[in-house]
Amino acid sequence: CNYIYKVLNGNILAENSDAALSYVAGAVKDVSKVYYSSDGELIPAWKISTDNLNFYFDLYTAMPLGTEE
Repeated sequence: CNYIYKVLNGNILAENSDAALSYVAGAVKDVSKVYYSSDGELIPAWKISTDNLNFYFDLYTAMPLGTEE
């Protein structure tokens, strides 16, 4: 939640976590399981889509893998 909030809002952390969660929850349009390509390797990932960006997180560790417009 904090990573997506930071990218979308430009702030590292919200003033409170409830506000950050509400902001991110309102911005999310779709969540799906995909394969993310990194250096020729396909990594199982979560794809979280907003109006402007797609965020990719490792399916098993939830570590951020990248974003794309």
